Amino acid sequence: MEETDKQIAQKTMKKAFSRIGWAMTALIAVTYATQFGLSRLMKYYIPQFLNNEVFWWILATIPLYIFGLGVLLLAVRGMPAAKMTEGKDLTAPQIGALTCITLALSVAGGIATLILNGILGLIKGSPVADPSSTIENMSIIPTFLVVGIIAPVVEEYIFRGILIDKLRAYGEAICVFASAFLFSLLHGNSYQLISTFIIGAVLAYVTVKTNTIVYAILIHMSNNILAIIAARITTTQNVFGAAVFSVFTMALIIAGFVFFGLSIKRISLDNGRNSISVWERLRVFILSPGVMVYTIINLLLIVFSIFFVS
Repeated sequence: MEETDKQIAQKTMKKAFSRIGWAMTALIAVTYATQFGLSRLMKYYIPQFLNNEVFWWILATIPLYIFGLGVLLLAVRGMPAAKMTEGKDLTAPQIGALTCITLALSVAGGIATLILNGILGLIKGSPVADPSSTIENMSIIPTFLVVGIIAPVVEEYIFRGILIDKLRAYGEAICVFASAFLFSLLHGNSYQLISTFIIGAVLAYVTVKTNTIVYAILIHMSNNILAIIAARITTTQNVFGAAVFSVFTMALIIAGFVFFGLSIKRISLDNGRNSISVWERLRVFILSPGVMVYTIINLLLIVFSIFFVS
């Protein structure tokens, strides 16, 4: 029986989506394998280095940002990319407004996260550990460089650069959802799952509308730096400084909700002239073999971080 144009298009999409999923699976496999290998080498040859903060920063960055990224680039090499069109330039006030929106929505995601982890804590019988809280005890300079500068650049290059470049042909909705979905799962813990999905969706939307990752990098940097400052200032004895920063942050959050409310009606996604509906494309994406394997692996890692990490 001869296949219809729609069936052929679905097969083409499924193949592309699955390849993206397998590429991301290869990224996490190489990342964790490299982390394990480095840990074993240090344990046997330089055990005293295991308690050195520099080693933990190396373990958190090089396996993903060098080896994982390298494997991803090899895995997607040759995949067709949609022709870029001229994007919209953003002004400084617009970047500021988007930063506020991202912060506000991440706070909303944080509330949902507290509820989720409260329920998971009841199931577990003890509070769920927040792995991201460890940055509070790290030295400020490497934390600022890695979390505030390097991470936003590399992560935006991966999730809003490479992935959107390969998925743009299937519509902006796929770009936004896939980028946010894969980004949130990569963090591998329940504390960042919801907020990173929301942040990823905003940054993906900005990227598809501007056709550059520069603005996404700036917004990502701003939010990470604010998070670093918040983590630091809440652990100091400077009550006045903490109060001033709290008021400042609250003002940004309120402004973000206002800006989001004013702009929500203008949000639109161009999904091209395609006989396959957006929902069908999203279904094909989620159910493609590569994406399913990536999803299952990361969900298992999240379950492990909840029930076996104290």
